[in-house]
Amino acid sequence: MKLHITNLYNFIFNDPSVKEQHKIADRALDLGYREMGVFGYPVETDSPSELSKRLDGIIAALEGGDLVVMQLPTGNGFTYDNLLFRKFKAYPGVKVTLLIHEIPGVSDGNVEIQNQYLSIMRDADEIVFRKVGDKDFAEQKGILNSRNLKLSDDKSITEFFSDIKARYFLNAQSSIPNAESMPKDEIQIAYGLYDKTGKYSAWVGASMLSVIEHTDADVCFHILHDATLTEFNKNALLEVGSRNGNRVVFHKIDENMFGEMQEYVHIYTIGALFRLVLPDILSDTDRVIYLDADIFVNRDIKDLWNQDISEYYMAAVPDIDVVNHIVGTFVVMNGTVPWERYFNSGVLYMNLDMIRGKGNMALDVFNWLKNLEQKSKLPDQDALNVLYGEKTLLLDGSWNTFVKHVRPFGRQPLEKMVYHYVGTWCSVYMNSTVDLEYHALTMRTPWGETVGKEQLERAIGRITKIASLWKKLMVQMSKYPEKIIFYGKETPSMRNLYKYLNVCERDYRILSNPDTDPYATLPCKSLDDLKNETGTHMIFVLPEADGEKAMENLTNMGLKNEEDFFVIPMLLHPDEGGYEY
Repeated sequence: MKLHITNLYNFIFNDPSVKEQHKIADRALDLGYREMGVFGYPVETDSPSELSKRLDGIIAALEGGDLVVMQLPTGNGFTYDNLLFRKFKAYPGVKVTLLIHEIPGVSDGNVEIQNQYLSIMRDADEIVFRKVGDKDFAEQKGILNSRNLKLSDDKSITEFFSDIKARYFLNAQSSIPNAESMPKDEIQIAYGLYDKTGKYSAWVGASMLSVIEHTDADVCFHILHDATLTEFNKNALLEVGSRNGNRVVFHKIDENMFGEMQEYVHIYTIGALFRLVLPDILSDTDRVIYLDADIFVNRDIKDLWNQDISEYYMAAVPDIDVVNHIVGTFVVMNGTVPWERYFNSGVLYMNLDMIRGKGNMALDVFNWLKNLEQKSKLPDQDALNVLYGEKTLLLDGSWNTFVKHVRPFGRQPLEKMVYHYVGTWCSVYMNSTVDLEYHALTMRTPWGETVGKEQLERAIGRITKIASLWKKLMVQMSKYPEKIIFYGKETPSMRNLYKYLNVCERDYRILSNPDTDPYATLPCKSLDDLKNETGTHMIFVLPEADGEKAMENLTNMGLKNEEDFFVIPMLLHPDEGGYEY
Protein backbone atom coordinates (compact mmCIF):
# COMPACT_ATOMS: atom_id res chain seq x y z
CA MET A 1 0.00 0.00 0.00
CA LYS A 2 1.25 3.44 -0.92
CA LEU A 3 0.44 7.07 -0.24
CA HIS A 4 0.01 9.61 -3.04
CA ILE A 5 -0.63 13.33 -3.31
CA THR A 6 -1.54 15.39 -6.36
CA ASN A 7 0.41 18.58 -7.06
CA LEU A 8 -0.47 21.34 -9.47
CA TYR A 9 1.93 22.51 -12.18
CA ASN A 10 0.73 25.19 -14.55
CA PHE A 11 3.96 27.15 -15.15
CA ILE A 12 2.64 30.34 -13.55
CA PHE A 13 5.09 30.49 -10.70
CA ASN A 14 3.54 33.50 -8.95
CA ASP A 15 0.07 31.92 -8.85
CA PRO A 16 -0.87 31.66 -5.13
CA SER A 17 -2.80 28.41 -5.66
CA VAL A 18 0.26 26.78 -7.22
CA LYS A 19 2.47 27.94 -4.38
CA GLU A 20 0.02 26.60 -1.79
CA GLN A 21 -0.23 23.18 -3.42
CA HIS A 22 3.55 22.94 -3.72
CA LYS A 23 4.03 23.94 -0.09
CA ILE A 24 1.64 21.25 1.09
CA ALA A 25 2.92 18.56 -1.31
CA ASP A 26 6.53 19.14 -0.30
CA ARG A 27 5.73 18.20 3.30
CA ALA A 28 3.90 15.08 2.14
CA LEU A 29 6.85 14.02 0.00
CA ASP A 30 9.12 14.34 3.04
CA LEU A 31 6.94 11.70 4.73
CA GLY A 32 7.13 9.20 1.88
CA TYR A 33 4.10 10.20 -0.18
CA ARG A 34 4.42 9.84 -3.96
CA GLU A 35 3.68 12.82 -6.13
CA MET A 36 1.13 12.77 -8.95
CA GLY A 37 1.85 15.78 -11.13
CA VAL A 38 -1.26 17.52 -12.48
CA PHE A 39 -0.38 19.93 -15.28
CA GLY A 40 -2.44 22.92 -16.30
CA TYR A 41 -3.19 23.02 -20.03
CA PRO A 42 -6.09 23.73 -22.45
CA VAL A 43 -8.18 20.63 -21.64
CA GLU A 44 -10.59 21.34 -24.47
CA THR A 45 -7.85 20.45 -26.98
CA ASP A 46 -8.02 16.80 -25.86
CA SER A 47 -10.54 14.34 -27.23
CA PRO A 48 -12.19 12.13 -24.57
CA SER A 49 -9.81 9.28 -25.41
CA GLU A 50 -6.76 11.57 -25.31
CA LEU A 51 -7.83 12.97 -21.94
CA SER A 52 -8.33 9.47 -20.59
CA LYS A 53 -4.85 8.41 -21.73
CA ARG A 54 -3.33 11.55 -20.21
CA LEU A 55 -4.90 10.78 -16.84
CA ASP A 56 -3.84 7.13 -17.05
CA GLY A 57 -0.27 8.43 -17.19
CA ILE A 58 -0.81 10.41 -13.99
CA ILE A 59 -2.13 7.40 -12.06
CA ALA A 60 0.29 4.84 -13.52
CA ALA A 61 1.82 4.10 -10.10
CA LEU A 62 -1.56 3.63 -8.34
CA GLU A 63 -2.42 0.19 -6.97
CA GLY A 64 -5.35 -1.31 -5.10
CA GLY A 65 -5.45 -0.36 -1.42
CA ASP A 66 -3.50 2.89 -1.88
CA LEU A 67 -4.57 6.27 -0.55
CA VAL A 68 -4.65 9.49 -2.59
CA VAL A 69 -4.76 13.01 -1.20
CA MET A 70 -6.31 14.93 -4.10
CA GLN A 71 -5.83 18.70 -4.03
CA LEU A 72 -8.72 20.59 -5.64
CA PRO A 73 -9.38 22.46 -7.76
CA THR A 74 -6.71 21.71 -10.37
CA GLY A 75 -7.72 24.63 -12.58
CA ASN A 76 -8.41 22.25 -15.45
CA GLY A 77 -12.18 22.28 -14.95
CA PHE A 78 -14.80 19.82 -13.71
CA THR A 79 -14.56 17.32 -16.58
CA TYR A 80 -10.85 16.82 -15.89
CA ASP A 81 -11.18 16.79 -12.09
CA ASN A 82 -14.16 14.42 -12.10
CA LEU A 83 -12.57 11.92 -14.49
CA LEU A 84 -9.34 11.89 -12.50
CA PHE A 85 -11.27 11.31 -9.26
CA ARG A 86 -13.32 8.52 -10.85
CA LYS A 87 -10.14 6.82 -12.08
CA PHE A 88 -8.79 6.88 -8.51
CA LYS A 89 -11.97 5.31 -7.17
CA ALA A 90 -12.06 2.66 -9.89
CA TYR A 91 -9.16 0.86 -8.20
CA PRO A 92 -10.29 -1.67 -5.58
CA GLY A 93 -9.74 -0.47 -2.04
CA VAL A 94 -8.32 2.93 -3.00
CA LYS A 95 -9.28 5.69 -0.57
CA VAL A 96 -9.39 9.35 -1.60
CA THR A 97 -9.04 12.30 0.75
CA LEU A 98 -10.06 15.57 -0.92
CA LEU A 99 -8.00 18.55 0.20
CA ILE A 100 -10.13 21.43 -1.08
CA HIS A 101 -8.51 24.84 -1.20
CA GLU A 102 -11.74 26.44 -2.46
CA ILE A 103 -15.03 25.03 -3.75
CA PRO A 104 -15.40 26.19 -7.37
CA GLY A 105 -18.55 28.21 -7.99
CA VAL A 106 -19.15 29.32 -4.40
CA SER A 107 -17.48 32.71 -4.55
CA ASP A 108 -19.30 33.74 -7.76
CA GLY A 109 -22.60 31.99 -7.07
CA ASN A 110 -22.35 29.57 -10.02
CA VAL A 111 -24.80 26.88 -8.90
CA GLU A 112 -24.04 24.55 -11.82
CA ILE A 113 -20.34 24.34 -10.97
CA GLN A 114 -21.15 24.02 -7.24
CA ASN A 115 -23.35 20.99 -7.90
CA GLN A 116 -20.74 19.41 -10.15
CA TYR A 117 -18.07 19.50 -7.43
CA LEU A 118 -20.57 18.44 -4.75
CA SER A 119 -21.02 15.22 -6.77
CA ILE A 120 -17.30 14.52 -6.35
CA MET A 121 -17.38 15.30 -2.62
CA ARG A 122 -20.24 12.87 -1.98
CA ASP A 123 -18.12 9.96 -3.16
CA ALA A 124 -14.93 10.92 -1.32
CA ASP A 125 -13.75 8.99 1.73
CA GLU A 126 -12.84 12.17 3.54
CA ILE A 127 -12.87 15.90 2.81
CA VAL A 128 -10.64 18.58 4.31
CA PHE A 129 -11.55 22.20 3.64
CA ARG A 130 -9.04 25.03 3.85
CA LYS A 131 -11.85 27.65 4.23
CA VAL A 132 -14.39 27.65 7.06
CA GLY A 133 -17.13 28.98 4.81
CA ASP A 134 -16.70 26.07 2.40
CA LYS A 135 -17.26 23.52 5.18
CA ASP A 136 -20.44 25.30 6.26
CA PHE A 137 -21.65 25.39 2.68
CA ALA A 138 -20.94 21.66 2.19
CA GLU A 139 -22.78 20.72 5.39
CA GLN A 140 -25.82 22.65 4.19
CA LYS A 141 -25.73 20.46 1.07
CA GLY A 142 -25.55 17.26 3.11
CA ILE A 143 -21.76 16.71 2.99
CA LEU A 144 -20.97 15.54 6.51
CA ASN A 145 -17.71 13.58 6.17
CA SER A 146 -15.63 16.73 6.29
CA ARG A 147 -13.53 18.83 8.59
CA ASN A 148 -11.77 22.17 8.55
CA LEU A 149 -8.02 22.29 8.89
CA LYS A 150 -5.84 25.35 9.10
CA LEU A 151 -2.63 24.39 7.32
CA SER A 152 -0.77 27.55 8.16
CA ASP A 153 2.81 26.37 8.68
CA ASP A 154 5.12 23.44 8.04
CA LYS A 155 4.36 21.93 11.44
CA SER A 156 0.59 21.84 10.96
CA ILE A 157 0.96 20.44 7.44
CA THR A 158 3.33 17.71 8.64
CA GLU A 159 0.95 16.77 11.46
CA PHE A 160 -1.91 16.55 8.95
CA PHE A 161 -0.11 14.10 6.70
CA SER A 162 1.27 12.14 9.64
CA ASP A 163 -2.27 11.74 10.94
CA ILE A 164 -3.52 10.40 7.59
CA LYS A 165 -0.57 8.06 7.38
CA ALA A 166 -1.22 6.73 10.88
CA ARG A 167 -4.97 6.26 10.40
CA TYR A 168 -4.89 4.54 7.03
CA PHE A 169 -1.59 2.69 7.17
CA LEU A 170 -1.09 2.01 10.85
CA ASN A 171 -0.64 -1.70 10.25
CA ALA A 172 1.49 -1.38 7.16
CA GLN A 173 4.12 1.23 8.01
CA SER A 174 7.02 -1.00 7.13
CA SER A 175 5.60 -1.72 3.68
CA ILE A 176 5.24 1.92 2.60
CA PRO A 177 7.94 2.34 -0.04
CA ASN A 178 10.27 5.26 -0.07
CA ALA A 179 9.38 7.86 -2.70
CA GLU A 180 12.67 7.11 -4.41
CA SER A 181 12.10 3.35 -4.73
CA MET A 182 12.52 1.86 -8.17
CA PRO A 183 9.86 -0.32 -9.84
CA LYS A 184 11.14 -3.53 -11.35
CA ASP A 185 12.68 -3.22 -14.84
CA GLU A 186 12.56 0.59 -14.73
CA ILE A 187 15.41 2.18 -16.70
CA GLN A 188 17.41 4.69 -14.67
CA ILE A 189 18.73 7.75 -16.57
CA ALA A 190 20.61 10.68 -15.05
CA TYR A 191 21.49 14.22 -16.12
CA GLY A 192 23.71 16.83 -14.49
CA LEU A 193 22.15 20.29 -14.53
CA TYR A 194 23.91 23.56 -13.74
CA ASP A 195 21.71 26.27 -15.20
CA LYS A 196 23.20 29.69 -14.48
CA THR A 197 21.49 31.32 -17.47
CA GLY A 198 18.19 29.45 -17.11
CA LYS A 199 18.45 28.09 -20.68
CA TYR A 200 20.28 24.81 -20.08
CA SER A 201 17.19 23.04 -18.72
CA ALA A 202 15.59 23.17 -22.16
CA TRP A 203 18.30 20.91 -23.59
CA VAL A 204 17.90 18.42 -20.74
CA GLY A 205 14.15 18.43 -21.35
CA ALA A 206 14.60 17.85 -25.08
CA SER A 207 16.94 14.94 -24.41
CA MET A 208 14.45 13.41 -21.94
CA LEU A 209 11.65 13.71 -24.49
CA SER A 210 13.79 12.03 -27.16
CA VAL A 211 14.25 9.06 -24.79
CA ILE A 212 10.52 8.83 -24.04
CA GLU A 213 9.44 9.01 -27.67
CA HIS A 214 11.61 6.06 -28.68
CA THR A 215 10.91 3.50 -25.95
CA ASP A 216 7.96 1.72 -24.40
CA ALA A 217 9.96 0.94 -21.25
CA ASP A 218 9.35 2.62 -17.89
CA VAL A 219 11.96 5.28 -17.24
CA CYS A 220 13.01 7.15 -14.12
CA PHE A 221 14.90 10.38 -14.82
CA HIS A 222 17.29 11.57 -12.13
CA ILE A 223 18.07 15.30 -12.34
CA LEU A 224 21.19 16.27 -10.40
CA HIS A 225 20.97 20.02 -9.94
CA ASP A 226 21.96 22.91 -7.70
CA ALA A 227 20.26 26.18 -6.71
CA THR A 228 20.39 27.47 -10.32
CA LEU A 229 17.35 25.36 -11.27
CA THR A 230 14.34 27.67 -11.34
CA GLU A 231 10.83 26.68 -10.29
CA PHE A 232 9.59 27.10 -13.86
CA ASN A 233 12.29 24.84 -15.29
CA LYS A 234 11.77 22.26 -12.55
CA ASN A 235 8.04 22.14 -13.31
CA ALA A 236 8.70 21.91 -17.04
CA LEU A 237 11.20 19.06 -16.59
CA LEU A 238 8.68 17.24 -14.43
CA GLU A 239 5.99 17.73 -17.07
CA VAL A 240 8.22 16.27 -19.79
CA GLY A 241 9.61 13.40 -17.76
CA SER A 242 6.21 12.33 -16.44
CA ARG A 243 4.79 11.70 -19.89
CA ASN A 244 3.68 8.12 -20.52
CA GLY A 245 3.72 7.44 -16.79
CA ASN A 246 7.48 7.87 -16.32
CA ARG A 247 9.04 9.36 -13.19
CA VAL A 248 11.34 12.27 -12.41
CA VAL A 249 13.42 12.49 -9.23
CA PHE A 250 15.29 15.69 -8.40
CA HIS A 251 18.52 15.49 -6.41
CA LYS A 252 19.77 18.84 -5.15
CA ILE A 253 23.56 19.03 -5.03
CA ASP A 254 25.29 21.24 -2.49
CA GLU A 255 26.99 23.90 -4.63
CA ASN A 256 29.91 23.92 -2.19
CA MET A 257 30.59 20.23 -2.72
CA PHE A 258 32.82 20.85 -5.76
CA GLY A 259 34.12 24.28 -4.77
CA GLU A 260 37.78 23.30 -4.62
CA MET A 261 37.50 21.30 -7.82
CA GLN A 262 36.17 24.28 -9.82
CA GLU A 263 39.67 25.47 -10.73
CA TYR A 264 40.30 22.19 -12.56
CA VAL A 265 37.29 22.25 -14.89
CA HIS A 266 38.27 25.46 -16.77
CA ILE A 267 35.67 26.38 -19.41
CA TYR A 268 33.33 23.57 -18.33
CA THR A 269 30.61 24.24 -15.78
CA ILE A 270 30.59 22.61 -12.39
CA GLY A 271 27.55 20.65 -13.60
CA ALA A 272 29.91 18.40 -15.56
CA LEU A 273 31.08 17.02 -12.20
CA PHE A 274 27.64 16.17 -10.79
CA ARG A 275 27.70 12.73 -12.40
CA LEU A 276 30.66 11.85 -10.19
CA VAL A 277 28.37 11.59 -7.16
CA LEU A 278 25.87 9.24 -8.83
CA PRO A 279 27.25 6.16 -6.98
CA ASP A 280 26.61 7.96 -3.67
CA ILE A 281 23.28 9.62 -4.46
CA LEU A 282 21.74 6.53 -6.06
CA SER A 283 22.91 4.32 -3.23
CA ASP A 284 20.15 1.72 -3.75
CA THR A 285 20.63 1.55 -7.52
CA ASP A 286 23.00 -0.88 -9.22
CA ARG A 287 23.31 0.89 -12.59
CA VAL A 288 22.36 4.07 -14.39
CA ILE A 289 22.70 5.59 -17.85
CA TYR A 290 24.21 9.06 -17.72
CA LEU A 291 23.52 11.41 -20.65
CA ASP A 292 24.85 14.87 -21.43
CA ALA A 293 22.19 17.53 -21.97
CA ASP A 294 23.08 17.85 -25.67
CA ILE A 295 22.17 14.23 -26.43
CA PHE A 296 19.40 13.46 -28.96
CA VAL A 297 18.27 9.83 -28.60
CA ASN A 298 16.83 8.48 -31.85
CA ARG A 299 16.61 4.82 -30.86
CA ASP A 300 15.30 2.65 -28.03
CA ILE A 301 17.42 3.28 -24.93
CA LYS A 302 16.25 -0.12 -23.67
CA ASP A 303 18.73 -1.76 -26.06
CA LEU A 304 21.57 -0.08 -24.16
CA TRP A 305 20.06 -0.90 -20.77
CA ASN A 306 19.91 -4.59 -21.72
CA GLN A 307 23.65 -4.77 -22.45
CA ASP A 308 25.61 -6.86 -19.97
CA ILE A 309 28.09 -4.66 -18.08
CA SER A 310 28.38 -6.87 -15.01
CA GLU A 311 32.14 -7.23 -15.52
CA TYR A 312 32.80 -3.57 -16.35
CA TYR A 313 32.84 -0.27 -14.52
CA MET A 314 30.93 1.31 -17.37
CA ALA A 315 30.18 1.18 -21.09
CA ALA A 316 30.98 4.07 -23.43
CA VAL A 317 31.77 4.92 -27.05
CA PRO A 318 35.32 5.65 -28.28
CA ASP A 319 35.75 9.34 -29.09
CA ILE A 320 35.98 9.26 -32.88
CA ASP A 321 37.94 12.52 -33.07
CA VAL A 322 40.59 11.12 -30.74
CA VAL A 323 40.64 7.69 -32.37
CA ASN A 324 41.27 9.38 -35.74
CA HIS A 325 43.92 11.69 -34.23
CA ILE A 326 41.87 14.78 -35.11
CA VAL A 327 41.93 15.81 -31.46
CA GLY A 328 44.76 14.96 -29.10
CA THR A 329 43.87 15.06 -25.44
CA PHE A 330 46.34 15.10 -22.57
CA VAL A 331 46.16 11.46 -21.49
CA VAL A 332 46.52 9.97 -24.98
CA MET A 333 49.38 12.21 -26.02
CA ASN A 334 51.38 11.23 -22.95
CA GLY A 335 50.65 7.54 -23.55
CA THR A 336 48.52 6.95 -20.44
CA VAL A 337 45.46 5.90 -22.47
CA PRO A 338 45.66 4.28 -25.95
CA TRP A 339 44.18 6.50 -28.65
CA GLU A 340 41.80 3.79 -29.81
CA ARG A 341 40.41 3.19 -26.29
CA TYR A 342 39.78 6.80 -25.29
CA PHE A 343 36.03 7.19 -24.77
CA ASN A 344 33.70 10.18 -24.85
CA SER A 345 31.84 10.70 -21.56
CA GLY A 346 28.60 12.13 -23.02
CA VAL A 347 26.96 8.69 -22.87
CA LEU A 348 27.97 6.49 -19.94
CA TYR A 349 26.26 3.28 -18.87
CA MET A 350 27.56 3.03 -15.32
CA ASN A 351 27.83 -0.10 -13.17
CA LEU A 352 27.38 1.71 -9.85
CA ASP A 353 27.97 -1.38 -7.70
CA MET A 354 31.33 -2.09 -9.29
CA ILE A 355 32.35 1.58 -9.18
CA ARG A 356 31.56 1.70 -5.45
CA GLY A 357 33.72 -1.36 -4.97
CA LYS A 358 36.67 0.49 -6.47
CA GLY A 359 36.30 3.51 -4.18
CA ASN A 360 34.67 6.94 -4.09
CA MET A 361 34.37 8.18 -7.67
CA ALA A 362 34.23 11.91 -6.92
CA LEU A 363 37.16 11.76 -4.50
CA ASP A 364 39.28 9.60 -6.82
CA VAL A 365 38.71 11.98 -9.76
CA PHE A 366 39.49 15.00 -7.60
CA ASN A 367 42.73 13.47 -6.33
CA TRP A 368 43.78 12.57 -9.87
CA LEU A 369 43.19 16.13 -11.09
CA LYS A 370 45.08 17.62 -8.14
CA ASN A 371 48.12 15.47 -8.82
CA LEU A 372 48.44 16.36 -12.52
CA GLU A 373 51.64 18.08 -13.51
CA GLN A 374 49.72 20.14 -16.04
CA LYS A 375 46.05 20.98 -16.43
CA SER A 376 43.89 18.85 -18.69
CA LYS A 377 41.59 20.46 -21.26
CA LEU A 378 39.05 17.66 -20.73
CA PRO A 379 39.49 17.19 -16.97
CA ASP A 380 36.74 14.84 -15.82
CA GLN A 381 36.66 12.92 -19.11
CA ASP A 382 40.41 12.35 -18.96
CA ALA A 383 40.10 11.26 -15.33
CA LEU A 384 37.34 8.75 -16.12
CA ASN A 385 39.41 7.27 -18.94
CA VAL A 386 42.45 6.84 -16.70
CA LEU A 387 40.64 5.53 -13.63
CA TYR A 388 38.03 3.30 -15.28
CA GLY A 389 39.13 2.85 -18.89
CA GLU A 390 40.81 -0.51 -18.41
CA LYS A 391 37.46 -2.06 -17.52
CA THR A 392 35.16 -0.04 -19.76
CA LEU A 393 33.09 -1.85 -22.37
CA LEU A 394 33.52 -0.03 -25.67
CA LEU A 395 30.24 0.33 -27.54
CA ASP A 396 29.76 0.85 -31.26
CA GLY A 397 29.59 4.43 -32.51
CA SER A 398 25.82 4.42 -32.99
CA TRP A 399 25.43 5.07 -29.25
CA ASN A 400 27.29 8.39 -29.38
CA THR A 401 27.50 9.86 -32.88
CA PHE A 402 28.79 13.41 -33.21
CA VAL A 403 26.34 15.61 -35.10
CA LYS A 404 29.13 17.54 -36.80
CA HIS A 405 30.14 14.35 -38.64
CA VAL A 406 26.56 13.70 -39.82
CA ARG A 407 25.72 17.14 -41.20
CA PRO A 408 27.74 16.90 -44.41
CA PHE A 409 25.28 14.24 -45.60
CA GLY A 410 22.48 16.84 -45.57
CA ARG A 411 18.94 15.55 -45.93
CA GLN A 412 19.75 11.88 -45.58
CA PRO A 413 17.24 9.70 -43.64
CA LEU A 414 17.94 9.86 -39.93
CA GLU A 415 19.44 6.62 -38.66
CA LYS A 416 18.67 4.88 -35.38
CA MET A 417 21.48 6.41 -33.37
CA VAL A 418 22.21 8.54 -30.33
CA TYR A 419 23.29 11.93 -31.66
CA HIS A 420 25.61 14.17 -29.66
CA TYR A 421 25.75 17.94 -30.23
CA VAL A 422 29.26 18.06 -28.83
CA GLY A 423 30.91 21.39 -29.59
CA THR A 424 28.05 22.52 -31.79
CA TRP A 425 24.53 23.99 -31.84
CA CYS A 426 21.34 22.94 -33.54
CA SER A 427 21.78 24.89 -36.79
CA VAL A 428 18.50 24.70 -38.67
CA TYR A 429 19.81 26.79 -41.58
CA MET A 430 22.22 23.99 -42.49
CA ASN A 431 19.24 21.97 -43.78
CA SER A 432 20.50 18.69 -42.34
CA THR A 433 17.99 16.06 -41.26
CA VAL A 434 19.41 15.73 -37.75
CA ASP A 435 19.11 19.47 -37.08
CA LEU A 436 15.60 19.70 -38.48
CA GLU A 437 14.45 16.68 -36.45
CA TYR A 438 16.07 18.01 -33.29
CA HIS A 439 14.46 21.41 -33.83
CA ALA A 440 11.06 19.72 -34.20
CA LEU A 441 11.75 17.80 -30.97
CA THR A 442 12.52 20.95 -28.97
CA MET A 443 9.30 22.52 -30.27
CA ARG A 444 7.36 19.71 -28.54
CA THR A 445 8.74 20.68 -25.11
CA PRO A 446 7.43 23.38 -22.74
CA TRP A 447 10.30 25.60 -23.93
CA GLY A 448 9.38 25.12 -27.60
CA GLU A 449 8.31 28.65 -28.38
CA THR A 450 11.36 30.24 -26.74
CA VAL A 451 13.94 27.72 -27.96
CA GLY A 452 12.49 27.53 -31.46
CA LYS A 453 12.52 31.31 -31.76
CA GLU A 454 16.16 31.47 -30.63
CA GLN A 455 17.19 28.78 -33.10
CA LEU A 456 15.48 30.52 -36.00
CA GLU A 457 16.80 33.95 -35.00
CA ARG A 458 20.32 32.56 -34.76
CA ALA A 459 19.97 30.90 -38.17
CA ILE A 460 18.60 33.99 -39.88
CA GLY A 461 21.17 36.19 -38.18
CA ARG A 462 24.07 33.99 -39.27
CA ILE A 463 22.89 33.78 -42.88
CA THR A 464 22.34 37.53 -42.98
CA LYS A 465 25.80 38.19 -41.55
CA ILE A 466 27.53 35.90 -44.06
CA ALA A 467 25.70 37.55 -46.95
CA SER A 468 26.56 41.02 -45.63
CA LEU A 469 30.25 40.19 -45.27
CA TRP A 470 30.52 38.71 -48.75
CA LYS A 471 28.84 41.81 -50.15
CA LYS A 472 31.44 44.01 -48.43
CA LEU A 473 34.20 41.68 -49.54
CA MET A 474 33.11 41.79 -53.18
CA VAL A 475 33.26 45.57 -53.07
CA GLN A 476 36.81 45.44 -51.75
CA MET A 477 37.89 42.69 -54.15
CA SER A 478 36.50 44.67 -57.10
CA LYS A 479 39.43 47.04 -56.57
CA TYR A 480 41.71 44.25 -57.83
CA PRO A 481 44.18 43.86 -54.95
CA GLU A 482 47.62 42.71 -56.10
CA LYS A 483 47.98 40.18 -53.31
CA ILE A 484 45.88 38.20 -50.87
CA ILE A 485 47.49 37.73 -47.46
CA PHE A 486 46.34 35.20 -44.86
CA TYR A 487 47.17 35.59 -41.19
CA GLY A 488 47.66 32.30 -39.29
CA LYS A 489 48.66 28.68 -39.60
CA GLU A 490 47.17 26.90 -42.57
CA THR A 491 43.97 25.23 -41.35
CA PRO A 492 41.10 23.46 -43.17
CA SER A 493 38.99 26.63 -42.89
CA MET A 494 41.78 28.69 -44.46
CA ARG A 495 42.17 26.18 -47.29
CA ASN A 496 38.43 26.28 -47.92
CA LEU A 497 38.63 30.05 -48.36
CA TYR A 498 41.54 29.58 -50.80
CA LYS A 499 39.09 27.87 -53.19
CA TYR A 500 36.69 30.80 -53.19
CA LEU A 501 39.43 33.41 -53.66
CA ASN A 502 41.51 31.54 -56.27
CA VAL A 503 44.83 32.04 -54.51
CA CYS A 504 47.97 32.09 -56.67
CA GLU A 505 51.73 32.09 -56.25
CA ARG A 506 52.00 35.78 -55.35
CA ASP A 507 49.78 35.28 -52.26
CA TYR A 508 51.24 34.29 -48.87
CA ARG A 509 50.62 33.80 -45.17
CA ILE A 510 52.02 35.70 -42.18
CA LEU A 511 52.78 34.99 -38.52
CA SER A 512 54.90 36.81 -35.96
CA ASN A 513 57.16 33.77 -36.06
CA PRO A 514 56.77 32.24 -39.55
CA ASP A 515 56.18 28.48 -39.67
CA THR A 516 57.86 26.07 -42.06
CA ASP A 517 54.94 23.73 -42.71
CA PRO A 518 56.09 21.56 -45.68
CA TYR A 519 52.48 20.66 -46.51
CA ALA A 520 51.18 24.22 -46.60
CA THR A 521 49.79 25.55 -49.88
CA LEU A 522 51.10 29.06 -49.26
CA PRO A 523 54.48 30.09 -47.87
CA CYS A 524 54.64 31.91 -44.55
CA LYS A 525 56.31 35.28 -43.97
CA SER A 526 56.80 37.50 -40.96
CA LEU A 527 54.30 40.02 -39.63
CA ASP A 528 56.95 42.64 -40.43
CA ASP A 529 56.61 41.75 -44.12
CA LEU A 530 53.00 42.88 -43.92
CA LYS A 531 54.04 46.15 -42.31
CA ASN A 532 56.46 46.74 -45.19
CA GLU A 533 54.04 45.62 -47.92
CA THR A 534 53.71 48.35 -50.58
CA GLY A 535 51.32 46.74 -53.05
CA THR A 536 47.56 46.71 -52.73
CA HIS A 537 46.35 43.72 -50.78
CA MET A 538 43.50 42.12 -48.84
CA ILE A 539 44.00 40.34 -45.51
CA PHE A 540 42.10 37.34 -44.15
CA VAL A 541 42.76 36.44 -40.53
CA LEU A 542 42.25 33.57 -38.13
CA PRO A 543 41.53 35.22 -34.73
CA GLU A 544 43.40 32.49 -32.86
CA ALA A 545 46.66 33.24 -34.70
CA ASP A 546 49.64 34.54 -32.68
CA GLY A 547 48.16 33.50 -29.38
CA GLU A 548 44.79 35.11 -30.21
CA LYS A 549 46.44 38.50 -30.73
CA ALA A 550 46.10 38.58 -34.51
CA MET A 551 43.09 40.91 -34.55
CA GLU A 552 44.78 43.21 -32.05
CA ASN A 553 47.97 43.28 -34.10
CA LEU A 554 46.11 44.28 -37.25
CA THR A 555 44.09 46.94 -35.43
CA ASN A 556 47.28 48.41 -33.96
CA MET A 557 48.57 48.79 -37.53
CA GLY A 558 45.59 51.05 -38.26
CA LEU A 559 43.67 48.41 -40.24
CA LYS A 560 39.88 48.09 -39.97
CA ASN A 561 37.85 44.91 -39.68
CA GLU A 562 35.45 44.25 -42.60
CA GLU A 563 37.27 46.85 -44.64
CA ASP A 564 41.03 46.20 -44.65
CA PHE A 565 40.76 42.65 -43.31
CA PHE A 566 38.11 39.95 -42.86
CA VAL A 567 37.77 37.18 -40.29
CA ILE A 568 37.96 33.81 -42.04
CA PRO A 569 35.42 31.83 -39.92
CA MET A 570 32.86 34.62 -40.33
CA LEU A 571 32.84 34.09 -44.09
CA LEU A 572 32.37 30.34 -44.07
CA HIS A 573 29.62 27.82 -43.50
CA PRO A 574 30.11 25.82 -40.24
CA ASP A 575 30.91 22.64 -42.21
CA GLU A 576 33.75 24.57 -43.83
CA GLY A 577 35.21 25.72 -40.53
CA GLY A 578 33.02 28.77 -40.05
CA TYR A 579 31.27 29.97 -36.93
CA GLU A 580 27.83 28.62 -36.14
CA TYR A 581 26.41 31.81 -34.68
